[in-house]
Amino acid sequence: MLKVILAALGLVCGPALAQSTAPNQAQQDQDRFEKALSESVMPLMQSGEALTGTGGAWLTEKAAKAGILMIGEMHGVADIARAASTLARANGARIYAAEVGDTAAWKLNPLLVTSDGAFEAYMADARRANSFAFLNMREEADFARTVMRHSDGQRGEMWGLDQEFITSGPVLMERLASLARTPAQKEAVDKARPDFEQNFFALSKVPKATFENLRAAFAKGSPAAQTLIEDTALSNDIYAALGYAQNAPREELMKRKFLMHWRKAAKARGGAPKVVMKFGSNHLQAGLSTTMVPALGGFVRNLALMEGKNTFSVFILCGPDGAQRAFDGSAASCQKEFEGALGKLAAHARSDTSIVFNTAPLRAIAGTLKRLNVGEDARQYIFSYDALVVLNDATPATHFATPKPEWFQQ
Repeated sequence: MLKVILAALGLVCGPALAQSTAPNQAQQDQDRFEKALSESVMPLMQSGEALTGTGGAWLTEKAAKAGILMIGEMHGVADIARAASTLARANGARIYAAEVGDTAAWKLNPLLVTSDGAFEAYMADARRANSFAFLNMREEADFARTVMRHSDGQRGEMWGLDQEFITSGPVLMERLASLARTPAQKEAVDKARPDFEQNFFALSKVPKATFENLRAAFAKGSPAAQTLIEDTALSNDIYAALGYAQNAPREELMKRKFLMHWRKAAKARGGAPKVVMKFGSNHLQAGLSTTMVPALGGFVRNLALMEGKNTFSVFILCGPDGAQRAFDGSAASCQKEFEGALGKLAAHARSDTSIVFNTAPLRAIAGTLKRLNVGEDARQYIFSYDALVVLNDATPATHFATPKPEWFQQ
């Protein structure tokens, strides 16, 4: 009886419990993590227009089979654009869904598909070149042309999904003027022009009354003009907002634009089109992005599922030894953004080669990643992308024409 009582109180000595001889949770987690990494990490080399090594072959094969190829990126890096071009060539799509506005696509589509130097001539003027996001850089334009030009003579197209860019006032007025038909519409455009062209960042400062005047003048105008006015007014609102109020309408706009272009292309082609997307990494995340809004990427994945198309998504990062180009022309180290994105995974970058993380083995140990304090952003990228690519010795992209310093002092 005494032994029973003592046993109930946990005071009887005996053989150690089985779990005490097993590795503790921390060791188990570390072992699982290291095993997943060994299954995930592959070496990658860039050689001309090819991605080689185990990782390069795997990426190229996956990209070739994708109905929608989704490329997330750190902006302003030449080598990221070059790697993306290689994947786009493997994919063979003729449609580039881009992080630019409709007006940028309207202006640059006909210039990008030609090889007569018209695009370079247009971009030689600094004010014109820097009316656009990203495509004001040579390597980004080369990526667009990779998708849009094909040796068989057929030409592709670029879809502008984003808000109108903050410096695009002169191009916006050019397009709206081309859509004006009546004397009242032309007069309204002329009256609005100074508000859109008064300084480099004019779109963020256009008064609400200017949009009301344009709406009134084009009330019986073309649908294209009315859409342009509303998209531009929305862009103005987005630039004035902060946080969720800024990010949510922007993602919603991109979803509407993607669906509009997708339906139009499907109707013209008699079936769902093949598309390459290249956006900042947050936009192509699944579910809530790191900006805490439902991202474009999750929407596109769900659309592809409904349409019977497969996707392949890759986030290409500039490694800690690389540098990226800012919009103002300056260059800075990628290290802080790289480490912020990958958290503990950043320590597994290699100095001797670029690498690819196949994220499938890492997704299989979700609880382990959390217990090991792999950062929330890193886990979000792991569960959003099929692959994470870290490029060594990445170089900044190059502007066609560097913005003038005084434009940033207004």
